[in-house]
Amino acid sequence: MTDREFVKSIKDEIFDKSLHRYFEILRTIDRGSITHIYWKATASLYDKLDHKGREQLRFFAILIMEDTLSSVLSYIDGSSTFATQEEGEDFKLTSGEQVISGMLHDFFLATLEDEE
Repeated sequence: MTDREFVKSIKDEIFDKSLHRYFEILRTIDRGSITHIYWKATASLYDKLDHKGREQLRFFAILIMEDTLSSVLSYIDGSSTFATQEEGEDFKLTSGEQVISGMLHDFFLATLEDEE
């Protein structure tokens, strides 16, 4: 898998499959079966929203996903570092024998720009 294929695959998995799954769960789950505190709070909010409000909640979830994935990829690429990370202690993502990290964050940002 190439670096671009990795970015496309992870983006498809998170933004298409996971986002759809989360909102399908919110739409269909039996409210009495929810035990997780964050799911309870989110389901309660979702139930109070009209169609437009639910779409805005969806856009907010997309924003959070974009920011989170962007941050993770920047750490994998080495453009961001953790405070406890030693100098020269770089992360490398490989596919088989090939290192594919280094431009993942840039490729991800480019896909977002292409969608605008």
